[in-house]
Amino acid sequence: SKNNKWGIVDAKNKLIIPTEHDTIYKHAEADLFFVGKAQADKRIKYALYNGKDKLCTDFIFNSGVMETVIMFDMETFEEYEVPAVRFPGDISNDNSVILLQNDKFVVYNLNGQPIIATPYQKIRYLTPDIANSAFVVTNDKAQIAFFAPDGKPVSEFIYNFFDVNTSSAVKLDGTSVKINEKGQEVKE
Repeated sequence: SKNNKWGIVDAKNKLIIPTEHDTIYKHAEADLFFVGKAQADKRIKYALYNGKDKLCTDFIFNSGVMETVIMFDMETFEEYEVPAVRFPGDISNDNSVILLQNDKFVVYNLNGQPIIATPYQKIRYLTPDIANSAFVVTNDKAQIAFFAPDGKPVSEFIYNFFDVNTSSAVKLDGTSVKINEKGQEVKE
């Protein structure tokens, strides 16, 4: 820390991220850092640094993805939902991270390179616990498409519902189908 700004030094005391950031988060498993600077409107915007002193992006990402999480009350044995703010890098798997850019979602690999660079209304992992999971992508019209782990579309935006628990999707025409882990329709 220097003058209330933060940076990162390596084990040899070499400065790898300059001390000019208001906040820094490290990805839980990868050598990837989310460095934040306050903007004119006082909101923090984040950029990606890889672990080798390389700035990979401009300050284009924001945190504050509001989700709800289920909590369990040990005294009453009841479940309840509470709001949870996600920080940059919270939504990730072994190969990629889903980030918020101007209130829409994009995907980057753990080297700081874009996988899905076009911002979409929502992006989530088809199967969160699989490292090479496909993506469920929702556009501004609430239509869903599936993208491969490399960011290439597997389908058009022809679905309006997907249930991760049953791997079932409903097409815009009302047809129900099963989706495999690659985001492809499968014959039953």
